[in-house]
Amino acid sequence: MTEDTATRLIHTRGRRMDQKTVNPPIERASTVLFDTSSDLYGAKPGYGRMGLSVHRELEAALCVLENASHAKLTSNGLQACALAIGSQVKAGDHVLFTDSAYGPTARYLERRLQNMGISATRFPPRCGANIAEYIQPNTRVIYLESPGSLTFEISDTPAIVKIAKKHDIRTILDNTWGAGLLHKPLDLGVDLSVQALTKYVVGHADVFGGGVMSHDKRIAQDVLDCAD
Repeated sequence: MTEDTATRLIHTRGRRMDQKTVNPPIERASTVLFDTSSDLYGAKPGYGRMGLSVHRELEAALCVLENASHAKLTSNGLQACALAIGSQVKAGDHVLFTDSAYGPTARYLERRLQNMGISATRFPPRCGANIAEYIQPNTRVIYLESPGSLTFEISDTPAIVKIAKKHDIRTILDNTWGAGLLHKPLDLGVDLSVQALTKYVVGHADVFGGGVMSHDKRIAQDVLDCAD
């Protein structure tokens, strides 16, 4: 029998009996201590900015939601979008992004990246396989948002992914509306799924958060390198 999402989420909780809490306690720290000097070279983060155990638990839950193997938390959704894009491009590259993208993300692409020598142009969210007409020789990333941020267009993600892979182009999809429950872009071949956790995952309008998810180890490492 296949476990449903709720069951899998319950079992992501790393229970420590010394904590005696149902949910993981909030940790606040900049400096992280190690038992031995050799532990410095292990997998445990060496500084609070890289995340603490409570963050690892949320990342594990996001992996369940998105069918991902890797997740990286950010302080907000826009930062998640910027991190995903920034991890895949360099000066001289070109980004294609959907005309239905979240406004601040579009401004980041069209204004900020231009100052870094990275160009960006829009494409119609319903263009499907016709995305090929918009690809330039230096296109490195195709950025989708489905449903669209305000106008809710649904993109033909599999068709766009197929064209992107043919041209060795990375695909990134803002999955805030789908939240990993209603839409799983990684299952459709998308390279990176991003979410503004501020919306559905947080749910009560008093915390900011973002996440970048992938099931490709090499692409996930690009994200970590860019973040750290």
